[in-house]
Amino acid sequence: MLTAKLSTKGQLVVPKAVRDRLHLNAGDRLDFIIRDDGEVLMRPAIVDVRDLRGLLHAPGREAVSLQQMRRAVRAHSAGASSSRDRPTSQQPTGRRPTSKAKARK
Repeated sequence: MLTAKLSTKGQLVVPKAVRDRLHLNAGDRLDFIIRDDGEVLMRPAIVDVRDLRGLLHAPGREAVSLQQMRRAVRAHSAGASSSRDRPTSQQPTGRRPTSKAKARK
């Protein structure tokens, strides 16, 4: 049986054999499941990609193919390119005007 010691800060060092078996690395998260009988299960907090199926589905909305998504991205990019045709002085910078810029106006 493997054991671990709880520090005064509530930290627990997971034994190396357990880390190796669960393929854990520094920074990985763990789930603790407390059963009715008091037994505690510890497992990596990993979401299986199969659990994500249907996550973005909206009832009444048809699924979109990858080709349809690509077309939509191209169409959106083409519309955004018209903003790039403006003279440089009219390009939005995303920055707030400085007090000097305010004084010039």
